[in-house]
Amino acid sequence: PKHFMALSRLLDLLNCAGEISALPDSAGPKLINTAARAQPRGASELAGLAYCRGLYYYLCNDMREALHNLNHARRDGEWGQRALELMVKVYMEPLLDALWSDRSDAP
Repeated sequence: PKHFMALSRLLDLLNCAGEISALPDSAGPKLINTAARAQPRGASELAGLAYCRGLYYYLCNDMREALHNLNHARRDGEWGQRALELMVKVYMEPLLDALWSDRSDAP
């Protein structure tokens, strides 16, 4: 339950294998929600969970949700550096219009 580093690595590996987009919409959040239910409520645990959620949404190209979750993790001592690095990647993406456009405007 407290192994958010392992969960983040799993998400990275699924992405490298091309399986992150093949997951059903509920499978990725299901992994994260299972970890969330098993967690006691502590600041570092919540930051790790927020980072994993942000990473998942980043890999699924949902930049608004990614930034929302990464923002929760960015001030934590353990997860803050990783969250800030990923936030920089989000803002440096060449397709920033996907970040700022409304989903209802999408083709």
